[in-house]
Formats: sequence, C-alpha cells, structure tokens
Amino acid sequence: MSSATLSSKFQILIPKDIRESMNLKPGQKLDFIQIGGTLRVVPQRSMKDLFGMAAHVTEPFERDRSDLDDDPELKTQVEAKLKRVLAAERANAKVANTAKNARK
Repeated sequence: MSSATLSSKFQILIPKDIRESMNLKPGQKLDFIQIGGTLRVVPQRSMKDLFGMAAHVTEPFERDRSDLDDDPELKTQVEAKLKRVLAAERANAKVANTAKNARK
C-alpha cells in the first residue's frame, strides 16, 4: 500500500509505483469519488479507451430494474426507448440481409 500527504494547497503527489502501474501521464484528468468515508481516485477514460469494453456482453442482457419499479414514468420512458432500439436493430438487420443477398 502506498500513501501520500495532502499539501497546504490541497495537492497530492501520486506515488511513482502507482503512476507507473496505472500508466498515468502528466495532465491526465482524474475523477474523485466519495463513498462513505473513503475516497476513490479514478483516471478519466476517453471514448476511444471505452470502445469495445462491453463486447463480451450478449443478449439478452439482464439488468437490475428495481429503480424502475419506484418510478413509473421512468419505467415508461425506458420501455419506449427499448422498443425503439429493438425496432432500429431489426431494421438494420433487414437492410444488411438485403444488401448481402443483393451481392450474391
């Protein structure tokens, strides 16, 4: 475990072993997340870094929907968006199949 001291200007020097293991660079943005009495420091990721991170997820995707039970309006909005997304996916699949068949 590494530790650091908070300066009088509220700055922290991230220990070298942590910087190197996490490949942190000067000027990189960090997010601070307070969870109860603890503080998590998380490097911000670009959209490029996030690309493909959920590639292993397959349908159907099970999600905790307990928050939707508490908010009927949110539930209606989510269900409507899900229907639109599924309809768009079906339409895209039809276009792809039509194009594929046209090439044959």
